[in-house]
Amino acid sequence: MQYNKGPSDASLYYRWNVSIHGLGVRMNTPLDFTRPRLSWGAGFLVQRKSNKTFAFATGFSFLNIHYRYQREDLDTKDFLAYWRIPLLLRVSPNDRLIFEIGPTYNLLNKAENSQIVRYTTENRPPFIITTGHYSYGKGHFKDAFGIVTAVSYRFWKSVSARLEYTQVKTIDDPFTDQSNTFRGVNLGLEWSLFNPSKPSKYAIR
Repeated sequence: MQYNKGPSDASLYYRWNVSIHGLGVRMNTPLDFTRPRLSWGAGFLVQRKSNKTFAFATGFSFLNIHYRYQREDLDTKDFLAYWRIPLLLRVSPNDRLIFEIGPTYNLLNKAENSQIVRYTTENRPPFIITTGHYSYGKGHFKDAFGIVTAVSYRFWKSVSARLEYTQVKTIDDPFTDQSNTFRGVNLGLEWSLFNPSKPSKYAIR
């Protein structure tokens, strides 16, 4: 005799989920005289699934962008920080893998320079190199739109590895050395409140 046990746990999913993430950030400008420096980012996402495969997500994250100018007459570092608000479409072909893409709005939090000044010492006494951060004046850097594409792979319980390509872009001033466009690949970890492989009373079909 056979008994109908109903749908298996594989058909269950969580309509709502929350995740937090931390990232190693390596982003640069498109200028040929800047070089990226490693920094960090962190944030959270709130996800709502329309079915087991498709979901929308939004949240808030803090993104640091550090890079160095390497030119004969310019040897300084920039330290920028943005609050990033994404609107993402997420696709889950299985309970371990997530692909996502969507626009972002990036609110400028700070824009500082290391103020390293180097002068030639030829035919004159050497100058002291001065260091210390100072803030850029209003208008050098602005809020900007962007885009993010990412893939997450859950490798242990509710913990996933996250790889993302991020671009931040607005109109540049051709008469300054600074750029308002940034792009790069970031790598980090993501932790979800609900583990998709372990349905509970909050899971639905």
